[in-house]
Amino acid sequence: MPEDPLLKVKSGLRKGSWIAAIFLAALFAIGLLQSYFQSVVTRSFSILWFSALAAFVIGDGAVAIWYLVYRYMPRILRFVESMPDRLRDSEYAAWGRHAGLRLVFDNGLLLTVSRNLIGFRLFLDYDGTPLHPTLQEYPSLLRSYRRAKRTVHVRSRKGDGSQNSELSRILWLIGGRWATLSLFERVTPETLNASGGRSNVVGLFFIPKWWQYGDGFRNALDDIEKLLENLRRSQARL
Repeated sequence: MPEDPLLKVKSGLRKGSWIAAIFLAALFAIGLLQSYFQSVVTRSFSILWFSALAAFVIGDGAVAIWYLVYRYMPRILRFVESMPDRLRDSEYAAWGRHAGLRLVFDNGLLLTVSRNLIGFRLFLDYDGTPLHPTLQEYPSLLRSYRRAKRTVHVRSRKGDGSQNSELSRILWLIGGRWATLSLFERVTPETLNASGGRSNVVGLFFIPKWWQYGDGFRNALDDIEKLLENLRRSQARL
């Protein structure tokens, strides 16, 4: 039985909070060791210096933990909880190359979050139908597109009439300021018959407060998929 996507996000957030706590504890331990070195080895221990250091580390640590537990984590959870029926897989990684939130939806879209930039990615087969890879399959798929060529690139307010109108409507639904759409295609002979389809379509959206638009994202998922699919048929270029 597949694991509940929401539980996977909660597990990742808990790991992130533990990593933050361990990091802050390590900083405090380094401060204690420094104080011990000064008091025992160099005989230059200053209770004032130690008190200031302890207050700084503890104060900053308390603020960081408060923000993580009461602001950052609830925002992510509310966002994910707004679309449980559309999720196929999810992951939150606090550390590493793929750090951050990643969601896979039932229409094949992959959503990634990097600060205020929301990325949507869709792989299309040779006949134009969307592929539905899992989170575990995405890294190998991305590596297979390293030599792909960008054949179409559209920016909000600079596409053709239909694209600009639809993109503006989607931006309004999800609280976005601007967006770019890019189509990457396999064009070299040795990759034309490779597994993983022919096209990799990427949409990048700048959304300052993305966590407030969970319902908007849920309502716009199918529209975003169609927008990325139609980019393959478009010849709009900068």
